[in-house]
Amino acid sequence: MRRLVYGVLPGLMLVLAIACGWTKWYDGTIRADGAVRDETIDAATEFVITVLSFEPDTVERNVAAAQQLMTDGFRDSFSARVRGQVIPDARTRRVTSVAEVPGAASVWATRDRAAVLVFADRTVTIGSDEPADVDSSYRVTLAKVDGRWLVADFEPV
Repeated sequence: MRRLVYGVLPGLMLVLAIACGWTKWYDGTIRADGAVRDETIDAATEFVITVLSFEPDTVERNVAAAQQLMTDGFRDSFSARVRGQVIPDARTRRVTSVAEVPGAASVWATRDRAAVLVFADRTVTIGSDEPADVDSSYRVTLAKVDGRWLVADFEPV
């Protein structure tokens, strides 16, 4: 009986305490990972809608709004490409694009970097032509900068 009281029961209590502590830690980790995934999916969705929705008269304003959601390094390369192709084309051909995101999923996420797959449905109108529906998907890489998730890369997949 003494072995049970002084040996086995304290050992069981120790094992139970360790198991409870591990379960609490694991639950907190899972919740934190879920929060990061939710935040990055929201940030990527907002970016895709912002960057893919524009009108000929407001395309520069739309691009400026999208640039606020980018890291400095990506902003520079993106701006060069947009100013050289997208803005002149949108104005010359009178392109209007309205984007919606029917779905997005986290590919991977850490506390300061993440990748999200975003599915976009766009309605594109060129001049007075009939609107065309365009379905596409993008891999959006994000980095946490000063507490905000910003786009570090954006590529079609």
